[in-house]
Amino acid sequence: MANLHSTSSTQASVLALRTLAILAALVVPVLCLQASRGNASFDWPRLAAWASCLIGCVALVAVAGKEVRGRTWGALVDERNRYSLSRLQMCAWAVLVVATLYVVFIANLIRAAQNPMDIKVDVNLFALMGISITSLVASPTVLNRKADQAASANELEKTRDSLVPSQNLRVEPTTNGRILVKGDVRDARIADLIRGEDVGNAAVIDISRSQMLMITALCIITYAANLGDALGRAGEHLAALPDIGQTLLLLTLVSHGGYIAGKLVSPTNTTDVTTEELRSRAHAVSQQAVVLVGEVKDSIARLPLTDARRQSLERMLMLGQSLASDAAALACQPPSGNNFGPVSAMEGRVEAARASLKSIASPSAYVGSAPSAETVGKVQGMLASEGKSVRVTGIPDVETERAIDVWLAAKGVARSNLHPDRMRFYEELAQLMLR
Repeated sequence: MANLHSTSSTQASVLALRTLAILAALVVPVLCLQASRGNASFDWPRLAAWASCLIGCVALVAVAGKEVRGRTWGALVDERNRYSLSRLQMCAWAVLVVATLYVVFIANLIRAAQNPMDIKVDVNLFALMGISITSLVASPTVLNRKADQAASANELEKTRDSLVPSQNLRVEPTTNGRILVKGDVRDARIADLIRGEDVGNAAVIDISRSQMLMITALCIITYAANLGDALGRAGEHLAALPDIGQTLLLLTLVSHGGYIAGKLVSPTNTTDVTTEELRSRAHAVSQQAVVLVGEVKDSIARLPLTDARRQSLERMLMLGQSLASDAAALACQPPSGNNFGPVSAMEGRVEAARASLKSIASPSAYVGSAPSAETVGKVQGMLASEGKSVRVTGIPDVETERAIDVWLAAKGVARSNLHPDRMRFYEELAQLMLR
């Protein structure tokens, strides 16, 4: 009951904050604009309405971040649980421009302007916002390049030793390729805005990001001050927003160019490290496949010649021998670009084959006999055609069993309704999938 009461109180608080933010952003500006400015040379009602709208919009962003990510500024936290510089810039420009246009439109309507919605906006402002959107969209695409590269274990350990105590992190960071990933959204820190994203520079200041942050602050503060002056001195009706100017636009363009280029470049030369790690992992996979081959041979030797499981084990034997050979070749001559994809795929196949061996070789796993490779391959082919991540090997591996459970659940069929014998189960399943 206490938890329910706490949850209800939290929801009520969030609702109240959201309501206040909406009032500040939309209603209070209208009330301010209702006030007459008289003969004053400065339009304080319009400026007050603008300030209220800005505060309300910022509060709405904060409430949304709190609700969705559990952080006041959660809207600025990306999928790596770091504060994102491109998100900050896009959000800041969106709030500034939307709040300004709303107040200008409402002011012109209340004050009966001839064309209240006809507001001229400098094309450079649209260009600047377009640059911000491009950076926001391009950043994940550029980082995918580093996701295909492996980080050195030594680099990761050094970065952890620096970040965990200095930022008081709850969870040790991990990696996605060379990209540092924090383990908890609560570990996002403002310092992320100027620190690198690569494992090699995540604990130091990134000059390109620092430059972009300073130029962004310069542009937004300068233009906001210009807007405030225009809103106060433009007269009864405002027909145009101030020009952004070529200087600010070019500064923004240069800073974004450096920002994107900084994402493309790794802080250290990782070719030797990744090549050595690639060879080490490939060699380990080869050894695991050799051990698997020996275990499969032992299992085959223990089975009678008439046992139907021998066919599946013989196919697994060929798979293990192929994996051992391919991994050994990869260990001697790594692929271009230090791509760890083939090694990861081999590691997964060895693991799946080992899990399948346990189920096939164990007498308790079978009520009757093993399914034929043809029947299993037919089921795997139909699962693969429906978009399931299943390889057609003729071996009922872990991936196949999981895909079958998903397929049966989607069709509303209980697994217990099919025959308990493995051979009959796959035969019935193949017929069921053909319907």
